[in-house]
Amino acid sequence: MNINPFESALVQLGKAHSTLRRWADRSGQAGGVLKSQIINPNDQKKLAAMFIVLQKPEREIHVNIPVTMDDGSLKIFLSGNSFIWFRASKTESGVLRVISDAPDKTQSEAIIGEALNLINNS
Repeated sequence: MNINPFESALVQLGKAHSTLRRWADRSGQAGGVLKSQIINPNDQKKLAAMFIVLQKPEREIHVNIPVTMDDGSLKIFLSGNSFIWFRASKTESGVLRVISDAPDKTQSEAIIGEALNLINNS
């Protein structure tokens, strides 16, 4: 099971948005939940705008984690539930296997293409 932290945060944000709207609709106020009100929970336009802004991150951090496996191969875990794996062939001497996994075929092929360019140009 792959868990995407950003998608999980969006679900939580959506639940918070719905809850605030229900409280505002029901009582005409946030029921004291927002002690320091940066935004008035009764202002549906501002609440909706805040929700839209928070859905799209201003910045992203992409992290690649290289791991040397027990068999001496190198597996690099990439952002977006992807990886690329470099290992010597177990059946053919002098052959380097380059294996990629990504959410879709296009992404996987792009990762392999980039890796092969790095190998061929070094």
